[in-house]
Amino acid sequence: MDEFLNAAVAEAEAGLAEGGIPIGSVLVHDGRIIGRGHNRRVQRSSAILHGEMDALENAGRLPAAVYARSVLYTTLSPCAMCSGAILLYRIPRVVVGENVMFRGEEELLRDRGVTVDVLQDTRCIAMMQRFIREHPASGTRTSGCDARGRCVTRPHRFRFGLLGENVRSATELTETARRAEAAGFATFLLRDHFIEEPFGHQLAPLAALATVAAATERLRVGSLVLCNDYRHPVLLAKEVATLDLLSAGRFELGLGAGFSRPEYEAAGLPYDPPGVRVDRLAEALQVFKGLFGAAPFTFTGRFYSVTQLEAFPKPVQRPYPPILVGAGGRRMLAIAACEASIIGIQTASLATGRRVPDPSGLLAETIAEKIGWIRQQAGARFDHIELSIVSSVVVAEHRRGAAERLVRERGWEGLSVERVLEMPSIFIGSVDQIVDEMQKRRERYGISYYVVSDRSLEMVAPIVARLAGV
Repeated sequence: MDEFLNAAVAEAEAGLAEGGIPIGSVLVHDGRIIGRGHNRRVQRSSAILHGEMDALENAGRLPAAVYARSVLYTTLSPCAMCSGAILLYRIPRVVVGENVMFRGEEELLRDRGVTVDVLQDTRCIAMMQRFIREHPASGTRTSGCDARGRCVTRPHRFRFGLLGENVRSATELTETARRAEAAGFATFLLRDHFIEEPFGHQLAPLAALATVAAATERLRVGSLVLCNDYRHPVLLAKEVATLDLLSAGRFELGLGAGFSRPEYEAAGLPYDPPGVRVDRLAEALQVFKGLFGAAPFTFTGRFYSVTQLEAFPKPVQRPYPPILVGAGGRRMLAIAACEASIIGIQTASLATGRRVPDPSGLLAETIAEKIGWIRQQAGARFDHIELSIVSSVVVAEHRRGAAERLVRERGWEGLSVERVLEMPSIFIGSVDQIVDEMQKRRERYGISYYVVSDRSLEMVAPIVARLAGV
């Protein structure tokens, strides 16, 4: 056990014993604790005494050279205020006990050059889970209080991803990615397919995403999604860790169980029943997480067997890069709710092994039902899952006329304009109207990460400029 994390846990326990929120922190300089503290918001009716702030305060005012050689340990992922203090004092490394119960501004810290290690320590997780269970009205970092004292959950910040569906050359790839970065998109994403239908020919995702990472500075790169059946998880884990290392921690791993029967058949791969493919993905997720860990990994399952494998390299993002699971059915959504950092809500009908132009998966009540399944299965971790959806955005002066054209283009005969305009993944109207609608839908559904086709880059850029990071 890390002695400094142990000290932070002891601080959290001391705070709990005082009747406070169990978050502890220590500041370590040259292998010695120089400041320690715990969350005292409740005890002192303080607006600012989080665990990290208490540790920094108790360390006293220090020379810049001391902060530059220090490490801050905290039992829970640091909030925006504490992350600001870390950046202000230029502390180069933060060790986080866990981010399951709350994920703070880790990406901001990494973007500003701070090394963030997340240990997912079981003591830290259990302590916060127990506190929330026993004090449901107290609130933690995921919550604030409204004017009447009711706990309210802070929404995820908006992110926008650009799906590179129409890039076919190195020039198109890098130029599109740089335009996305300049416009404020968070991620550049690629699909994973062998055949032309139904999305058109695609570049091989991992090599192309490595190229994008090399050509950009801040833009994150990711797969939407890699088919689990196309690569053994041991091989893919090495590719993912390497890409995360070479991109300085900018990779996001999107995974799916596979759906395209024609693609499987063209490649000579067995197209197993959906339940088998889903079982295999669930197992693969365990293999990925195990291989990304620090210790040699052993696993024996129905589909995969790994023996004392010490994977190299390890990803920069700890404990592993964000994992997005693309899911639409109830069982896949349940797995995603338990395992994923991000859930890509699938709206297409894929039951036949082919994409079917059926708008029922886009309807407001369908999406609401799926989010309800996620919430039910995820329990306490629901508020920490980022919900994502591939969206269609049409900037138009006349909403109704634009919606009617969309209905005709997609062959949605019999579907009313009103039903289209309330679809959670469809946005039609002026920039102001769309910005307003995205904020309302985040409040209603919790979706904050919107992915659009590269065809829409210029159209969506003004919306990204207004909402990204808000």
